Amino acid sequence: MLAFLQCPDVDADAIETLTELMKNRDSTIQVVLEPIVSSCFAYFSDKQKLPDSRIAAIKCVGMGLSFKPLDYIAVSASLWNRL
Repeated sequence: MLAFLQCPDVDADAIETLTELMKNRDSTIQVVLEPIVSSCFAYFSDKQKLPDSRIAAIKCVGMGLSFKPLDYIAVSASLWNRL
């Protein structure tokens, strides 16, 4: 599932598909949640990616964080603000 994020031709549609999978809130997605959030954030951080794809990637990060408790999100946000 994460291999597509490393492909240079990934577009917003591919990332939105991953986001849709997370919207189902299936418990199996939690097994790979950390790498999904990390990969999507790394994709978003790449300023050479297309804007639509970067927006889709940060939406994916948000969807992934919605699985986490509020304390985890607050700590993650403070760490990201340091980047």
